[in-house]
Amino acid sequence: FAAEKEGRVGFFPHDPNYPVMTSWDIGVDDYTAIWFWQHIHPWVNVIDYFEASGLGADECVRQALPEYTNSEMEKLAQRIEIGRMAPFRYQRHFLPHDIRNREWGAGAKSRVQTLVALGMPLNAINVGVQQGPEERVNASRRLLPIVRFNQSKRVMLGVQRLRRYARRKNEQLGTYGAPLHDENSHGADGFGEFAVNCGIVPAKPKPDNKPVQPIGTVYLPGAPEPEDRTRRKWG
Repeated sequence: FAAEKEGRVGFFPHDPNYPVMTSWDIGVDDYTAIWFWQHIHPWVNVIDYFEASGLGADECVRQALPEYTNSEMEKLAQRIEIGRMAPFRYQRHFLPHDIRNREWGAGAKSRVQTLVALGMPLNAINVGVQQGPEERVNASRRLLPIVRFNQSKRVMLGVQRLRRYARRKNEQLGTYGAPLHDENSHGADGFGEFAVNCGIVPAKPKPDNKPVQPIGTVYLPGAPEPEDRTRRKWG
């Protein structure tokens, strides 16, 4: 709501002069979510978002990061399909701690090995430490005031995921517990993965330099008017 009110949901497309970072939440049988970011000081722009269900690593990379595809024709065709005019120049990929799991790809390869085999440079992969949902939520709240969202169809789907991210509710007790694991939680977790690990710290607000008024005094605007002695009433 604050982002919309402040004009931070609008036209903030990819700027070829700046590198692109991604953050992921990886699913095999459920959703994989990928956020695309550019740090253009003092702002962090969300320029694209991708999610898919039931896709393997090769399909996710081909569809969301065609820049890593070997065939130049396939690169161009996929970029045209997703409306990406200029290729992204990737700087860093923030991946969750379970990226080391051996369950995403054939031959018992780890997820890291699978992504490297698909063209992602190993030195561009940042494997995050295991964090609880509270840490991701708090980090996201700290980052959100400097985030701007490009108002494209895909990014607005990601924004919808953030809006609908919710906690489990105990109907009998009327209390809330851990985050609800549903189609919205993967996008929210991918957003939080960046917030926790990107190292971008929002600038602190400037202090208010107005002079402090002493207690018990009142400042009125302008000089006091001259006293009209002709209208003074004497007791």
